[in-house]
Amino acid sequence: MITQDQADQLAKLVRTIRPAWDHVATVRTLLTIGGSLDLAALTAHAVAVANNPDSRTPKALTFATDPNQPAPEQHRTWQGPPCDICGRTERMCRFVGDKERAHGIPDPHAYIPALKATDDGRRPPAHIGNPDPQEALL
Repeated sequence: MITQDQADQLAKLVRTIRPAWDHVATVRTLLTIGGSLDLAALTAHAVAVANNPDSRTPKALTFATDPNQPAPEQHRTWQGPPCDICGRTERMCRFVGDKERAHGIPDPHAYIPALKATDDGRRPPAHIGNPDPQEALL
């Protein structure tokens, strides 16, 4: 069980990771879940939950089934190369193109995958930073 002062200090620590979280709500949540955990386990759990990008509010501290387990590794899902013309993902490019056609907007383009990869695996539209269109094909 943790004290009010410990919950307050732990909330300050958690809010260094998640400054948008309300301090009072964070303290209240920590006191609620802190009855069954020692301070070290609660601290590890709170930091792991705060580091999870899916945790949007302090209430997320109560959702984990096992607070002694670290948060799962977060990874980005690759969505394929963006469109060479608009830079959107294939799905969004096709969706916007359908909407443009439905509203009578002239010249909606078809999805064309970009050809030039960046270091992080994403592909920018070929015309960005490439004034010569032939250079984009290299």
